[in-house]
Amino acid sequence: MNLFNKLRSLTHISILNKLGLGSEVTDKKILVLGLAKSGTSILMYRIANGLKERREFFEPRSKEGANDLIFHQERTALKGNVITKLVFQPMRKNQLDKIIPLYDKVIWIHRDPRDRLLSAFFYKWFKGHKPDPLKYERALALTQQKEKAPAAVPFHQMMGIPFSKKFITNYYQNTTELLQRFKGQIFEIYYESFIDGDIQDLEHYLGFRIDQKAEVKNSVKRVARSRKHGNWRKWYTPEDVTFYQPILNPFLADFGYDVTDWSLEEVDRLPSDIGSEYMIRMFNGG
Repeated sequence: MNLFNKLRSLTHISILNKLGLGSEVTDKKILVLGLAKSGTSILMYRIANGLKERREFFEPRSKEGANDLIFHQERTALKGNVITKLVFQPMRKNQLDKIIPLYDKVIWIHRDPRDRLLSAFFYKWFKGHKPDPLKYERALALTQQKEKAPAAVPFHQMMGIPFSKKFITNYYQNTTELLQRFKGQIFEIYYESFIDGDIQDLEHYLGFRIDQKAEVKNSVKRVARSRKHGNWRKWYTPEDVTFYQPILNPFLADFGYDVTDWSLEEVDRLPSDIGSEYMIRMFNGG
């Protein structure tokens, strides 16, 4: 952390202390929202651990969590602090128009779509998702080949071209529409800044300090992979840039990312612990 950020952090803590803000929050209803593999889990637990007393609801009703209005009405009616984490499912119906107003604080976490696609590809082979064994074997072989010779296998070929073009466009278009609809009602943060420790604005919004050292619970540790950002620069090839740039640039612009920055990092090998080894572990149950 450079001197400027140190001073900013100290000033920020001083302001919170003067305002009497810390973990002594007693009746706050907080909703964490984001796409799958965008950092919602670590965000939820670091916020939750900033509160001495709270009730946590981690992805209630799984993929139907944003469609169960009664659940959210009942939980937000509870006394004390409540923090709920939902993964937004862009291709499913939801009742977020009615759910979001039930919460005092609503946080959406963005993640660079290029990194999110990479992370989603590896997590899709989790045993609980019931992946097709033949598709898994093909994907694993391509991943292992790419780890040894990164330039030889474009990432979009690993994902599958039909899936990439149609699904990605619909997926992110629905996400853009959601965020536009709730502009001003949702506090938006970025996974990249959050992981780098830039949390001052988030803490001011919440009114208390979060726990930067908290990790996800053991029961969901499988969701954690690299805990970094920018890995797409190593995994993508020039062919991927040509393929993804026209698809993703409109959404990168909508989400506030630099559409001109598609620079890649050439590497001789790719780490298997966040690639093929992770896939194998997911396929065998996490």
